[in-house]
Amino acid sequence: MGKSAGWTSVLRAPQFSGRPAVIVTAFDITARKRAEEELQRSEARYRTLFETAPDAVGVYDSEMRLLMANERGASLWGFKNSAEQIGKSAFDFIVPEERDRAKALIEEIQRTGKTCCV
Repeated sequence: MGKSAGWTSVLRAPQFSGRPAVIVTAFDITARKRAEEELQRSEARYRTLFETAPDAVGVYDSEMRLLMANERGASLWGFKNSAEQIGKSAFDFIVPEERDRAKALIEEIQRTGKTCCV
C-alpha cells in the first residue's frame, strides 16, 4: 500500500498469434494529467483576465487581422458584440494619420521580436 492513487492508461490486444490473449501495457500518466489540469486552471484565469479587462484586448494574426477580442473592445469601438470585430484589420482601429507610424512599429516588432511603446 503506501502508494497514492493516480491515473493510468491501459492498452490491450484481443488476440496474440491468432489466439485469444490479453496484453496489457500500463503507463503512469499522473504527471501528464496533473499538467493538463493545471493548464485548464491557467486557461480559465487567462480567459477571466481577458474578458474582464477594463480595456479593449485583442489577439491578432501575423497579418494583423483580429482573431479574438473581448466585449469591452466591442463596446469601445461601437460593435454589438466581440464577434462583429473578428477579421478586422488592426489598422481599422487606428486613425488614418497614425496608420503609417503604427505599421512601421508593428513591422519593427515582427522583425526584431522586441516590444516597444507606442
